[in-house]
Amino acid sequence: MAKTGNYKLDPNSETWRAIAQWIEGRLEMRRGNLELTGLPNDETENNRGAIEELKELENLAKPAAVLESPLTELEL
Repeated sequence: MAKTGNYKLDPNSETWRAIAQWIEGRLEMRRGNLELTGLPNDETENNRGAIEELKELENLAKPAAVLESPLTELEL
C-alpha cells in the first residue's frame, strides 16, 4: 500500500469514500444491535468486537500524527 504524505492511504480517493460509507453503515447497525435489550453476552461481545475492528479500519485514513497524539491517551 503506497503512503500519501502522513496517511496510510489516500482519504480523498473515490474508493476510500465508498469504504468509509460502508464502515459508517456497519457501525450504525452494530451500535443499534447493542441497544437491543436481552441480547446474549456472546452477541454483545461480537458487536463490540466488530465495532472495534471497524474503527481500526476507519483509522487507516487518519494521519499518523493524529493517531499518535499524547492527547489520545488522556482522553481514554
